[in-house]
Amino acid sequence: MLRRIREFFNKFLQERWKNYTTSQKILIIGSILSVLIVLIVLLSIGLKTNYVTLVKNLSEKEAGVVAQKLDDMGIPYKAGPNGTILVPDNVNVYSVRMKLATEGVLGGISRGFEILDKQPFGATSFDKQVRYQVALQGELERTISSLEAVKTARVHLTIPKYTYYVRGEASKPKASVMIVLEPGMNLTPQQIKGIMELVAGAIEGLEPSDVKVIDNNSRILSDLVNLESESLMATSKMQLKKLVEDYYTKKVRSTLERVYGLGNVAVMAEVLLDWKKIEKESKEYIPTNKSEGIVVSKQTESETIEGTSPSVGGPVGTESNIPPTYESLQGTGKSELKREKSIVNYNVSEVYQKVIENREGEILDKSITVFINESIANQNSTPLLNVDVIKKAVANAINVNNDKVEIVIAPFDKTLETEMIKELEEASKRRAFVRLAFGILLLTAVIIILLYTMIRRMRIAKERREIMLRRQELEREIMESLRTTEEALPPEEKEILELRQNLEQLSDERPEDVANVIRLWLTE
Repeated sequence: MLRRIREFFNKFLQERWKNYTTSQKILIIGSILSVLIVLIVLLSIGLKTNYVTLVKNLSEKEAGVVAQKLDDMGIPYKAGPNGTILVPDNVNVYSVRMKLATEGVLGGISRGFEILDKQPFGATSFDKQVRYQVALQGELERTISSLEAVKTARVHLTIPKYTYYVRGEASKPKASVMIVLEPGMNLTPQQIKGIMELVAGAIEGLEPSDVKVIDNNSRILSDLVNLESESLMATSKMQLKKLVEDYYTKKVRSTLERVYGLGNVAVMAEVLLDWKKIEKESKEYIPTNKSEGIVVSKQTESETIEGTSPSVGGPVGTESNIPPTYESLQGTGKSELKREKSIVNYNVSEVYQKVIENREGEILDKSITVFINESIANQNSTPLLNVDVIKKAVANAINVNNDKVEIVIAPFDKTLETEMIKELEEASKRRAFVRLAFGILLLTAVIIILLYTMIRRMRIAKERREIMLRRQELEREIMESLRTTEEALPPEEKEILELRQNLEQLSDERPEDVANVIRLWLTE
């Protein structure tokens, strides 16, 4: 195998490499060096160990405890500035953090609901309430500290006292949040609002407006959120007003410019919008009577008795009642009894009405002012500038009365427009000059390169001709000297000289065969 490789390189160096030009040799060597450099860089990057942040912003004592625990776990690490500890990127950072947190190594962690696992014996309801409040504060601090821009957080809650009998009529619950931000980072209004909503959602009866958020620069961030919402509402109203005004302005101007020409009409619109929203609720009870109303339930009872009535009379005493001596009694008359009872329950008629009248964004009033260039009167016919006709057309276009439209014919100051046109023309000329100068420079550079190439080729051709002439002169001199020496040489030396000449001629005509012969001699 090595022999074949050596033969290949020998053949390449002896046959092909000599046939390459100097530029080709430089290109091949540069490509090989580039590949080697790329391979070396890739190997260095692949073998280099990258580190990621495990924990940061720790005190020296806390960082020392974490470093000792990492040594016990057999995890390599690097210490960075500001209490930062780095580990290799092939280590599962989240798993290591969970292990450190489970063993209580990570410092600065607030206590949460785990403090409720161990209740002291004989704790009162007030003690339990205080421990629950402390645990809730710790849980909120953990959640808020998980934000990227938050370094640490402290939460203070003011919750009214609570008993099992009656809730105390104290003030509403309130909360304060102290946030220490990471260097060079800030919270967005959406994040601040999210913190306020988070704290308010964790406490019963707490409104987001009663949550105060303060950062380490003594800025009340919650006030910025309130101002942001108010300004956003005001901004949306102004944007809607501007959109409506732009609609009417564009509508009138585009139409009039078709008649009077571009730049000869200016329009100014003013729109008054209504932002009222009325909600009205009413409930009406309508009494019922026995003949009208909605029947809820109805109950009817009827009873009928028919038969004969016994006769009245007979012996007084017990004789008439002792058989068989008493006399039988039979009824002599008929009796009939009828009873009816009816109970009807009516529902009370109730009418509930809720009326919502939303006028937000409706147009209360609008007016428009149109300015027309006075120079149009000197160029066009007078009927085109009839103010009454223009006013009526504009009023019909925007659906208002004629008194809401004002037409002003005045001369337009086009100085600014003229200056802008002049500036644009000058800028166009400068760009054209720059393009022309760049083209001339490029053309000059190309001409110089071509002249240099031509002069160099002519010089090389001239030197080649001189070399050929000098070679021919030398060959002529050598041939003359050989003729003079051949005449004086003995026959053996003449044969050797002829053989040398034949070999030189053969090497010129068939250099590959000569090289193979020399290679064979060297191997033998």
